[in-house]
Amino acid sequence: MTGQSSSSDSQYSRLRDVMPGYRSGLIDQVTIRPMDGAPWSTRLVQLDPSTLRWYQETASTTGGASEDRLPASRFAVNPATGAVVYSEQCLSADFCMTLQQWPVTSSNTNNDKQKTASVGERG
Repeated sequence: MTGQSSSSDSQYSRLRDVMPGYRSGLIDQVTIRPMDGAPWSTRLVQLDPSTLRWYQETASTTGGASEDRLPASRFAVNPATGAVVYSEQCLSADFCMTLQQWPVTSSNTNNDKQKTASVGERG
């Protein structure tokens, strides 16, 4: 991902191992797509989602079982710096993380709002 606007999809391949289960050599074909606007639900703190550039990452997995497939991930990029400032990622279907750059130093800071919506269901 870059700080530059893109209307096309980007792809890359990654090799990963899955634990528990000792499955190795899973190959994901990952597609990154720009999203049309901000998602309706995030856990962002002190940032307005509509001021960021959003991307969704989906992966199709070969060489593994259906439970090895990962849910889609979302990333928010600060358009002024090109830095990823927020992400929602899952390492498995039941282990997901929400990460945000801290402290918030963007000019997009909004101290009056704190988003605390659940990340569990994403649309």
